[in-house]
Amino acid sequence: MRGAAIVIEGSGDPMDLCVLPQTGASEQWLVLVVVAAIVIGAGIALAVSGKARRRVATGLGALAIVGALALGGMQAAPAALADAGSACVTAPGGAQAPRADTVVTPGIPGLQQQCNAESTVVTPTTTGVTYTQTRDGSVVTVTAAANAGYRILDGSTTTWYYDVSPVTPAPAPIDLPTTVRADLVDTAPTPEGGTEDRFETESTFMPDLLAAAAAGSASYGLDATQAELVVEFDLLDLEGQPLTFAASAPVANAIFGYDAPLALFTLAAPVEDRDAAFASLLDQLDAFQQENPGAQLIGVRQAAEGLAVGVQWDGGSVCGQQAAYVAIDAVYLEITGVPGEPGPAGLATAASASSGVTSLADVGARLAAAAAAEEVDATLVETTAPIADDDSASIAKGPAAEQPTPEVPAQSPAPEVEELVEG
Repeated sequence: MRGAAIVIEGSGDPMDLCVLPQTGASEQWLVLVVVAAIVIGAGIALAVSGKARRRVATGLGALAIVGALALGGMQAAPAALADAGSACVTAPGGAQAPRADTVVTPGIPGLQQQCNAESTVVTPTTTGVTYTQTRDGSVVTVTAAANAGYRILDGSTTTWYYDVSPVTPAPAPIDLPTTVRADLVDTAPTPEGGTEDRFETESTFMPDLLAAAAAGSASYGLDATQAELVVEFDLLDLEGQPLTFAASAPVANAIFGYDAPLALFTLAAPVEDRDAAFASLLDQLDAFQQENPGAQLIGVRQAAEGLAVGVQWDGGSVCGQQAAYVAIDAVYLEITGVPGEPGPAGLATAASASSGVTSLADVGARLAAAAAAEEVDATLVETTAPIADDDSASIAKGPAAEQPTPEVPAQSPAPEVEELVEG
């Protein structure tokens, strides 16, 4: 019967069984038995022939018996005589047990938000997990799935929904108009020798802002770093066609404030800065007169521009602090006149109006005098506050020869002055 050897091969789990093929030991056993019989027979024959031979035969017989016993041992374990080069055949066995999947927990996606822009969904990097995104309108759906060889932990969240709509800042706690108009109501001297102009407004912007500041929902500041004095003239040329002239000059070191008890905006400037602004305006007007001789003045507007109130409030966790600026249009003078009789009014030189300026409020009136005919109604020249509508027609007059000479107190006859002094 042919034998086979089973050898445990390797150290894997589970272990592989290796079977050596049968070695052919049965055929070799038969040959050795025949050889042993011949040797034994020869030994017997020698023993019969003599005593000496009997000793040799006895030795040979013993050798034959020993050889037979050795061959018997070989028959008992034929697998041990397998050829060194015999191939190992894996023994058939049952189905190998499947490898267990690795359990993983998906990471949670994040939402990267920006103010006034769409948000971005950010997926994490998780070993063994693949994330996919789909979108419906402004909603992004993120789904997590396990890769081959992995299994998501039971009960784990695998689907998330995110709204990626743009994040907008929280609105200001009060209404913020683009511009607030304030009109001059008074001019008062300052301890430094300058003047402070005061403006009132019908807007509730500042009272509302002060209330919000008191409640802690807003803060504010008044800004005059861009303050400038602006004067605009409406005129008619020699042919009756409308002309517009605008002059502006920065007001350095302007001080802009708000008097809460009086509900008035205030604007002040050092005397030298006020005079510098006025001189710049006169230079611009003089250049315009040179290019447009004989133009007739029909309207004037003077205002301080570049004034603003800055407002700050909390726009939310994403947008943070928000800021807005409300422009304050401080109007000194605004008159729309009616042209006088036909015929141009000669423009006086700018220098003729350079005296008598005591505040920013005087500038518009003085420039109006410089732009009008030489005989200008004294009411306009001396004005430091807005002129009533019934005085507006006095801006524009006919030819200089047709205008009466206004009475100016400073030009009173000398005798009257002397009598007044003597009295």
